Amino acid sequence: MACKSDHWLVHLKRPECVFSNYTKCIHYCVRLLAEVVGSEDEAKEKIYMVWCAPPFGFAAEIDMETLNKLKVLQDVLALLLDYSVSAKTKNDIFLAAPPNRRKNHPTIFACYDKAEIFGRKKTYAEDKEEEMKLLERSVEELESTIDVLENKVDIVKGEAERQRLLREELETELQVIRNQMLSVTTSGTSLDVEARDIICRHPVLQSILEEKDRELQKMEVQIEVLEKNIAEKNVEVRFLMYMYEFQWPRDRSS
Repeated sequence: MACKSDHWLVHLKRPECVFSNYTKCIHYCVRLLAEVVGSEDEAKEKIYMVWCAPPFGFAAEIDMETLNKLKVLQDVLALLLDYSVSAKTKNDIFLAAPPNRRKNHPTIFACYDKAEIFGRKKTYAEDKEEEMKLLERSVEELESTIDVLENKVDIVKGEAERQRLLREELETELQVIRNQMLSVTTSGTSLDVEARDIICRHPVLQSILEEKDRELQKMEVQIEVLEKNIAEKNVEVRFLMYMYEFQWPRDRSS
């Protein structure tokens, strides 16, 4: 291992699963290398050959630190220097297809462009990224809508409270008028100008109180509708956040 070459042949135990096509075999190797290099994108850059038949494994351009991490993996059987690396290119990936023993054909080597192998998965990842951006915007819009609704509820509640206070003042004034009318009726004294004015205002105040009651009822209904809308929006936000926090990480790691 004194050689400074970073090109290594990584022989693996044959996995228990059976690959239905070579792309799944390649992605299996990519995911294994990603465990030690940190990401699948970096693993794809390093791998330049994959064997889908015994000896199962892959060839990759890796440094000594990565090599030492690979050694401890249970799936790794052996690590050997690759002396045929001059025939490889960084943008291609070579596939060693299993031989056809019935027809006595040797192992077949085929070269594929990495963009061809990984293009579909990259497109899927890009689509998921765009989907998550849309999801984030939806959450932001819902949260903004909730803020507007909550502000509107505060305004309506404030107006309702003002109307209640005004109604209490009118109720107090009306009660004073009733007491004064009762006093005049029981005493049998003549009504002065102020008393007559009070008595004339009695039906007017009663009408105003009734109108305030109707306004307060409307406001209470409006507050109930707004609070129901806020509750529904909060449910939508929690659902979208669930999708973002749980579904997206699983998709990215798969």
